[in-house]
Amino acid sequence: MLTRVVPFPVDKDANLDQLVRSVQVVKVFYVSTGRNAWWSTWSTKYFVGRTHATLESAKSYCEPQRVQGTVFYIDELPSLAFVGDERTLVVSELNTENFMSRFDVAELGKLTDILPVSTMSLRQIARMFRPQSPLWGRGYPLYHSTFLSLTEASDVLARVALTDELSSFASSSSGPLYLLHWARRPFSKQRKTLHAIEAKLLGNISAQ
Repeated sequence: MLTRVVPFPVDKDANLDQLVRSVQVVKVFYVSTGRNAWWSTWSTKYFVGRTHATLESAKSYCEPQRVQGTVFYIDELPSLAFVGDERTLVVSELNTENFMSRFDVAELGKLTDILPVSTMSLRQIARMFRPQSPLWGRGYPLYHSTFLSLTEASDVLARVALTDELSSFASSSSGPLYLLHWARRPFSKQRKTLHAIEAKLLGNISAQ
């Protein structure tokens, strides 16, 4: 069974008006494809349906997509999860060496001092973190950069501490009758800024 997170925006009836109850750094599993035996640079495009809440789900997604010569990559993306009563909004970013380093943390702090995170809805958070938001700064890419997802199974998302190691996986095939094999290497991108944002927002919530 696939455990996906649903790409944002969703249908107009989606309940995004619930308040934020908690903020967590979690990991999601993003699938990309290529034709190299292994990859030396990280440059990928965002496609709907390729974000998963578990590694097993991401691997299962790849099996029916197999075409001869194609290599699948699964990256554990550290992401910021805003947990509501019924669903969780997940903010992820592609193609960066330092997650959320281009986000204006100082301006975020000013905003949340006036409007505490615990009084914000998921809809307001989505507006702050979408790629069109001015908080990303001038020249921030509107495509293949930050993206927003929703899930109703927040308990499935694995929390990530700053000291936890993340991984990337590359597939290889032994033939169509066998499941793909997966080779692992550390995912060495920086994420101190991401955890700093989590700490700032958690402090804002606990102060209320």
